[in-house]
Amino acid sequence: MKRSNTALVSLSVLACALAIGCGDAGGGSASAKADSSAASSAKPASSTKTAANSAAPSAAPKPGGDTAKPDMAPTPSGDVGSTIKYMPKTCEEARVFANTGKLLGGDVGKAMEALEGQAMAELSGKPDGDKAQKAMDAAKAEGFSLAALKEISVCGNKGNKAIVAIGFDTSGLKGDLPTVLSKIEEAASGKAPDKKDEDGVTYLTSDKGKTIAIKGNVIVAGDSSMDDLKAAMKASGEGAGDFADAASYVVWVKANPDGKGNVVISMKDAGSDYEVKATLPATLAKVDLKADPKLDKMNEEIQKEGDKLTAGPLKAFAPAVKNLKLTADGDNVVATTTFPQSALSDLAANFAKDPKGMMGGFGMH
Repeated sequence: MKRSNTALVSLSVLACALAIGCGDAGGGSASAKADSSAASSAKPASSTKTAANSAAPSAAPKPGGDTAKPDMAPTPSGDVGSTIKYMPKTCEEARVFANTGKLLGGDVGKAMEALEGQAMAELSGKPDGDKAQKAMDAAKAEGFSLAALKEISVCGNKGNKAIVAIGFDTSGLKGDLPTVLSKIEEAASGKAPDKKDEDGVTYLTSDKGKTIAIKGNVIVAGDSSMDDLKAAMKASGEGAGDFADAASYVVWVKANPDGKGNVVISMKDAGSDYEVKATLPATLAKVDLKADPKLDKMNEEIQKEGDKLTAGPLKAFAPAVKNLKLTADGDNVVATTTFPQSALSDLAANFAKDPKGMMGGFGMH
């Protein structure tokens, strides 16, 4: 394998482990797109893509309402993994869990907020810029921020169909979650979403026909049918077993891209560090375990790539690459690494300071 390919393998494994939307090794999977939608729902600076724009169509509410309004008292984030009980049994392409409260906490969250501000500045004067700014202002006024986002679970199916559950800490909001999200949507689009209460769940439907479901401190959205959305809101937990011990990790992914074999990636808290482990079929990693160079040669080349990063814009990423080790386990390649948790905040801060330089460091211009 050429050095460039070795570097690509190492960086791909790490990027996959650090990105909530991992599991798209096959390209364009439902999990990746669902996570993108979920992230848009959770961030105040998402233009018209607020939480009320993230799922499938729903009927408008009936005059006079349907059932009694569900209890929407402010709630803290609750137990880690509470979103998993909304996951269906069948997830053909990917299962993803991210403890975003941990991942985006502290300095990482501050750096991400700086990136949001920069994104807003870049949108200024553009068609969606005014809507994005109004949504951001409304979100701040209602106490809605990145810090409120606590966890995300995703079930990805074929045909870009997915169910996404997002858990929030609503204790800092000025009102209940449906009211706050309605105000953000109205500020962005000029029209409040239609609201329907049914079986203890609140459904918000935007003027574009997109619906999200809210129960307590959890939002559920997706590209599946309304029937699938309602089924998920029963929170039966029938799909929880297939998430195994996902909630014990900061990021956990199990995917089967294009049916080419299972990929399992996890990132766990290890004191001041994060430990990452990825297991994937050698064929999917495009590594021939029976041919030269052997994995020890590839590990040597990875070390050299890590050394190169120490002086560049991606120097915060250098420890993750330098500590990366590839081993063989039957027909699988196992990649492991450890890096300081501070590397994530450093990486985000560097993006905020010099986005063009950072994109160039990733080979993206």
